[in-house]
Amino acid sequence: MLLIINDPEIKQLFTSTTKTALVHGDLIIHNLLTDGKKLASFGDLDYDLSRLLYYHECAKAYQEQGIDQTFEADYMNKLIVAISKSNLIEDRRLFQNKYRFMRAIFYLNAFYWAVNSREPKKNVNEIIVQWDKKSGTKYLRT
Repeated sequence: MLLIINDPEIKQLFTSTTKTALVHGDLIIHNLLTDGKKLASFGDLDYDLSRLLYYHECAKAYQEQGIDQTFEADYMNKLIVAISKSNLIEDRRLFQNKYRFMRAIFYLNAFYWAVNSREPKKNVNEIIVQWDKKSGTKYLRT
């Protein structure tokens, strides 16, 4: 994660020149707030899309464990497909770099939770497995 966060190219992603757009701030399927035309808030659109992709990854993990009763991953996948076909992501390379950075931050937050949970070893190991699975890397080990 530190390799991603400290990458010079990544460090330039969130600058004062970042285009701001109308965003939700917590874009996951059960938190869609809209008047039918707009989502609520201002910020970097790529942040919301990054959260959606990350939470989709989490929902898929829950589904694989058999604890997702609402099939949230399936709904989120449909939303991601629709977004991918739209013009919401203007610069795919820039978005991928932002997503790598945001995902690393989300995982740092997950590690903080896991270390302070009732079952830290179990929860930390679960997070490591998910990171390795999605990243295709073996950076994280206990």
